[in-house]
Amino acid sequence: MKKISGCICALTLGTLITCGIAPYATADDNIYVYKNGVIMHREKVTNVDRVVVPNTADAEVTIYNANNDILYTALRSDIDYIAFETEVPQADMLDIRFNSDGTATDISPMGMTVEKVGSTQTVYYSDTYKRYIANFDNPYAGTATGYYKVSYADNEDFIAKLKDGHTIETVFAVNYTGTINNSEARWFSCHQKGGTGFLICKAAYGKNDTNEISFVPNTSESGTSTWRYATSGVMPESGVFYHVVGVWDKENEVAHIYVNGELMNETSAPGDLVMVAESYRWFGIGADPGAKGGETSMPCDIVLARIYDDPLSSEQVTELWNQIRILQETSE
Repeated sequence: MKKISGCICALTLGTLITCGIAPYATADDNIYVYKNGVIMHREKVTNVDRVVVPNTADAEVTIYNANNDILYTALRSDIDYIAFETEVPQADMLDIRFNSDGTATDISPMGMTVEKVGSTQTVYYSDTYKRYIANFDNPYAGTATGYYKVSYADNEDFIAKLKDGHTIETVFAVNYTGTINNSEARWFSCHQKGGTGFLICKAAYGKNDTNEISFVPNTSESGTSTWRYATSGVMPESGVFYHVVGVWDKENEVAHIYVNGELMNETSAPGDLVMVAESYRWFGIGADPGAKGGETSMPCDIVLARIYDDPLSSEQVTELWNQIRILQETSE
């Protein structure tokens, strides 16, 4: 989540500009494509050879690699500038981006393998979020027929980062008709007698005795399974998108949940993260790990699913929310 200074292209209209990238950054840096203060695309500097900017607003800005392959392209009018600088925390463990063909890619520095399981999940392009959104036609609190799987069983670095405190972010909407079942349902989690992630909790566990959006890390001072319910008090409305951030701060022994940038709850979460058994060490996007594969799923749409190594501050969560808020407001 390093802040990088410097601007590659201001993208002012004029003569054709071809920007060489290599002299301006180190191999560890990223470049960021901005529109209205929102990061629309991120790319490792080592992947980029040049950025070509046309002299008309209705033409496309294109980022190329050394093989002349297109890494990213968008209308000039849809980009304000490209820079090395960002104030927004960058997900360094997992950053899921759904692709037009229905697959998904982790664009974080970890570069985790994302497996598509089943065939009932579909994607569609969102003009609001300027990216593909995944739609999951799964039963509520049932066995998933389509989901994505990110295994970390053999990734000791990933495990260590989870254990020392972490942040999980998502933008999602539930899709159901009638009354929501009073059951736990998950869309981005790794829960199996341990682990961490998001869920809709049973009413009995809720802040307001309702089926609420919740962040639940499993932490314990004795090593036994102990669920820490950071419930939000927000019972999701069908078809409404929510920005949700869960923070487990190991040092300060607390779990926070934010919904649309607002801190909704803080709950005590002392001890160490209780890890799931090795066979369940994978994050489900659209479901949760279970004996039958993806379980306790739900019908939903997911815009993004991210994990950060650090427990983010409230100010940093505000920056994440501002990225989403601006996109939502500018599309109205």
